[in-house]
Amino acid sequence: NSLSTSTSMQSNYSPVVTTRESLQALTNSSAVLHLSPPCPLTSSHYQFSLIPALFVVFILGLVGSSVVVVVLCCHTDPKTVASIYIFNLAMADLLCLAILPFWATYCVQGYNWFFGSLMCKISSSVLCLNMFASIFFITCMSVDRYHTIVHPIHIQRRIPQQAYVVALVVWGLACLSSLSTFYFRDTYYIESLEVNACIMAFPYKNYAK
Repeated sequence: NSLSTSTSMQSNYSPVVTTRESLQALTNSSAVLHLSPPCPLTSSHYQFSLIPALFVVFILGLVGSSVVVVVLCCHTDPKTVASIYIFNLAMADLLCLAILPFWATYCVQGYNWFFGSLMCKISSSVLCLNMFASIFFITCMSVDRYHTIVHPIHIQRRIPQQAYVVALVVWGLACLSSLSTFYFRDTYYIESLEVNACIMAFPYKNYAK
């Protein structure tokens, strides 16, 4: 019936995004526990495959991005527009790698966040910052390459100072795009799952009209 269907849907909750009302219903409802137990958040097979993958990504990404930053800082002269964009792209990746151990620990602990509300907000915002900054800088590199091929004479007028200004604007836009994540992301204790989850919880009544 509709009651069992609704309860079953609540029990399949994933601690990623929800509204505050549904989150409160999940944490306070005893029917979720008795009628349909939630799916387990821990799986040995899942963890044994995910954690090594995160470790490999962390090591390779750290080495690769660090090499790019060092080479562009110390061995590239004069600076070019393309090298400035690549440098900023590598810095965005290093920011993402810096918070990757927190999310690896989060997965190992069965999605139980131990690092506090502020780190939940910061770690989530850095992930979004990396995503937006990477997209924007790759777009800048694509536009620059297009002008280099299609308008080779006009593109010679460009100077590295223009790329620095563009990079500053890109970082500003990426930060602005990540503000919503910083505002809505927080830690919530989900009693039925017995975890302190770091999730996005939107106020349904105020924002879903």
